[in-house]
Amino acid sequence: MADTYTTNKAFTKPSQSSYVSNWDIPINNNLNNIDTCLGGVTEVNLTDKSDYTLTLGNVRNTTIKFTGALVGLVYVRLEAGSSGLFTFINATTGSAGLLTLAWTAGANTYVLNMSTTQIMYADGTNNTWNPATPQAGVVTNGGVTIDLTSIGAGGNRSISNAEARRNFFVLTGSTNGTITITFPTGFTPAGLYFFRNTAATSVNISIVLGASSLLLGAANSSQMAVCNGTAWRKAAPVFT
Repeated sequence: MADTYTTNKAFTKPSQSSYVSNWDIPINNNLNNIDTCLGGVTEVNLTDKSDYTLTLGNVRNTTIKFTGALVGLVYVRLEAGSSGLFTFINATTGSAGLLTLAWTAGANTYVLNMSTTQIMYADGTNNTWNPATPQAGVVTNGGVTIDLTSIGAGGNRSISNAEARRNFFVLTGSTNGTITITFPTGFTPAGLYFFRNTAATSVNISIVLGASSLLLGAANSSQMAVCNGTAWRKAAPVFT
């Protein structure tokens, strides 16, 4: 009878009457793998990659450190059905880079911010990533000015990845039509944002992230909002 293996870390389960004179082989291999699971650290270089599936050698480590210069969105995937607790270190670089935890099946993703260490639980039953500790955001101080006049009524202004790292947005100009300001889905860092609407005239300014949107106040108003990476929430009343 052939050996079988455990679901998440593939430890050997010897079949009955196997390894009669070589019992030390599966036992020693399993002990080495358990030691790796409890204290192992592995490094994964994501340079020039857009999609990477974690190998068995990767996931047997308790800590996985990501390195490399990212130039765009990189999905790091776990095999569907696998579970466990992981510590991820995002040591990647690149101002336009984005590291997102995903699955080989299922749509659930989780953005892993740069220069952070994050403990995550992988639920292999539902193929979801669940943070076990808070994650520090990468929203930085600094302003972005958006001229509504140049957009025009009914127009859309797409926020770049670099702009999404800023926490202060000033809306200027003049318009009497609906304006949509769209943040990049799958990238926007979790954090607190501040929107100041100084436009002379403005109607229905919507901040959009995927299916989530937040309607800002009228002209000469300020709004504080929090983004959890997938949706917007008002963090304070509108101030005029």
